[in-house]
Amino acid sequence: MLDSMMRTTYDKLRSSVPELREVYLHAPPAGAEAPKPYAVLAAGKDSGESPGSGLWKGFRYLMNIEMYGSQASPAQSSSSDPLQALTAALNEALDKQLLEDDTIGKFTLLSLGPSGPDWVDEERQAAVRTLQYALVSPQPLAEPTPIVSDPWLIALADWTQKRLGREWSVYTGNWPVGAGSPAILWRVVEMSAVPQGTKAVEVRKRASAFFRAADADQEHAALLRLLEGLGLSAKLPLAAEEKTYMRATGVQVNTKTVADGYSPSGEGPLSVTLSRRVAEASADAPLMQFVYYQSHI
Repeated sequence: MLDSMMRTTYDKLRSSVPELREVYLHAPPAGAEAPKPYAVLAAGKDSGESPGSGLWKGFRYLMNIEMYGSQASPAQSSSSDPLQALTAALNEALDKQLLEDDTIGKFTLLSLGPSGPDWVDEERQAAVRTLQYALVSPQPLAEPTPIVSDPWLIALADWTQKRLGREWSVYTGNWPVGAGSPAILWRVVEMSAVPQGTKAVEVRKRASAFFRAADADQEHAALLRLLEGLGLSAKLPLAAEEKTYMRATGVQVNTKTVADGYSPSGEGPLSVTLSRRVAEASADAPLMQFVYYQSHI
């Protein structure tokens, strides 16, 4: 299965990264004669989150892409580093892209950044940088179930749809199989209830957003629009017909997140705390119309 996904990635690199003179599978050619730059696709080490284990609901493999470029001369500055430009080109072509494979269907590539420091291959007279990618198939081991029973999530999704427009698809709870882009998933990652007196509690839910966009710029624009909207909205409509609302506080961008929504743990790039005071329903009993007191003093 991994070989098939790597072959699809190989075809994507050949068609989308013209800077590469050649792409190889599994191992680089011997000697220094092969024209540079070129890339080598190889299986990464098992992360412990392979199919059927861990918290993943689908298939997840690690793949390394080794980039071989000409060795930089001492006079070259870091800004003219050929591997740096090649890194940007590979990430633009692969990161967060949805590819389709004849064997398993659709899968997504997620950049995990460089794997170790750059090194020099003396035999091939090349500078080498290794980039690591996660290959994630949204085809689950069990059918993912969207969360439709939580009115808070549904209300947040409706508000998001109006904020971003119909171009974006908005999901709650789990990514559906074959979800395209642009799309956003809202998931509740934490809940609590804080007592307010003896007959009421403040219910708090931490919701986190996960994005799938065509590129980093589209994701950033959507994230910024939601951040501004949530920051300006003291409350969001919960049930318009009943004139009920929930407060939106603690809006936060998580710049160092690596969660992507396929694992139920971890927060996405944007999180917000929703809260609402919930009172105990009054018991059915006769109403007291008046109190009569007569003093005999």
